[in-house]
Amino acid sequence: IDDLLTNLAFDTIYHEHLSYWSSYPLSLAAEKAGLVVGDIELLTVHGGSRRYWLQPRLAPTEAFVPAPPVFDTHDTQPYQRFAGRVTQHVAAVSDKQNTCRAEGQRLWAFGASAKGTVMLNTLRAHGNTVWPECILDDAPTKQGRHSPGLHLPIYAPVWMQQLHTDPVVLWLLSWNCATDLMDRARHLGFKGTFLITSPTVQVLD
Repeated sequence: IDDLLTNLAFDTIYHEHLSYWSSYPLSLAAEKAGLVVGDIELLTVHGGSRRYWLQPRLAPTEAFVPAPPVFDTHDTQPYQRFAGRVTQHVAAVSDKQNTCRAEGQRLWAFGASAKGTVMLNTLRAHGNTVWPECILDDAPTKQGRHSPGLHLPIYAPVWMQQLHTDPVVLWLLSWNCATDLMDRARHLGFKGTFLITSPTVQVLD
């Protein structure tokens, strides 16, 4: 949970992520099960993830000493600050989309992911009115369907080949795969700019 709050990864909060652990409470739960946290591996997935390696506690004195929790779970202030930061961030994303429209740029999106769905519907909840014309995705099971909530059409990435003459911004909703998506788009002939909105708003050529 510490990484989630620090990295403002609100768009990773959805039904497939049922719980969020920190090392301190996990070590306490492991102890009750006769286990010990042997190692913690830091990952870059979803804005900051951790893989915990648990093993049987071989001796009564063997224990993993966790770092003290960064946030007191009984203190609501960190979560209130988090909510305020989310509101500011969503406003910045909305401003960027309005700028795209004002400059006459067509906005498409790449990656019909769960985190993209959270981002889009959070924007809608905050009154945003500018949306991508469509979402591109490689998954055949998503193509020909529509995004939850906003019902944006989802197409195969080959549609990108229609964009050669238009000034287009391609919004990478699956920001954790941004490098791969940019390579894929360039391979298909996309010559516009990329918009990434997590964890910060960035425009890349």
